[in-house]
Amino acid sequence: MASAAVVLTSIESDQWDAEVYAVLSLASRLAGLVKSRAQTIKLAYQFWRLNNALANLFKEVRDRMDGKHELSATSVPPERVEGAIRGLRQIHIKIETLYEAARRVRLTNNSLLAMPLRSIHTYSDDVLELAELLEAFQHSEGVQAVFDRSAQERARGEIYDLTEVE
Repeated sequence: MASAAVVLTSIESDQWDAEVYAVLSLASRLAGLVKSRAQTIKLAYQFWRLNNALANLFKEVRDRMDGKHELSATSVPPERVEGAIRGLRQIHIKIETLYEAARRVRLTNNSLLAMPLRSIHTYSDDVLELAELLEAFQHSEGVQAVFDRSAQERARGEIYDLTEVE
């Protein structure tokens, strides 16, 4: 859970908002371009821009988790965390919608577009996992209770082989 705490401290910065909404803005712009296959070169450029924006967002998260950036000692308000989760979920939905629209018009078979599209789609899963991590950290009492109960069951010897469980 320490990694989620590190991510939460970076949420408080205005730079986090700027990066999240820049990614969302790029994805939204691309959604309009995907409707037609006529602008392939422009699409390729925009897909690479979105891919780089996502890569930079996750590089920043990883750097903070590795301790390469100074962290704020103040706690993050719950509203700020909820806003970050909402923004991440919006990015995930927008990218999934974008990828499906591109797939329907067969852009995933285009040699210029297939690689950045695949990479963006992979980042979509990472964005969703980050949102879920923040949600789990936000409601850590329930998660901690599950681990505590599991530790108590193990201490009592209530361990079962998974092949025995129906």
